[in-house]
Amino acid sequence: MGGLQGRVFDGYRRTEQIGGGGIAEVYRAQPTTAGGREAVVKVVHPEFARQPGFIPNFRHIVQMTGKLTSHPHILPLLAHGEDSGYLYFITPYVKDGTLRDWLARGGRLNAGDVAPIFRQLGDALGYVHSMGVVHGNL
Repeated sequence: MGGLQGRVFDGYRRTEQIGGGGIAEVYRAQPTTAGGREAVVKVVHPEFARQPGFIPNFRHIVQMTGKLTSHPHILPLLAHGEDSGYLYFITPYVKDGTLRDWLARGGRLNAGDVAPIFRQLGDALGYVHSMGVVHGNL
């Protein structure tokens, strides 16, 4: 999906690719209007979007994600849509990256670190399940 860097979707300009694989590429993005916050734009590979049933499933995921806006450990969905055959959704950018990024930089976890992480994860998953949503990537 080369050529997406610099493109604007829903008021966010992609500045760099920060991940990818599976069915999508992930970009860091800057708002095109003053006062907006940095975001992440996840863009689905067009070959997946063309598969039968994918678009209704995408819409269902977006609808379910929209229900999860009031939990402190779940990133809200800022925007979603389709542009020139690309399906995308946008969430806030988290500056410090993922746990994988932190570990790759030499970060270490001890028993005192792990418990709060799992408590937050369990709390978020409990909330998600109470809303009737099953997270498919865990």
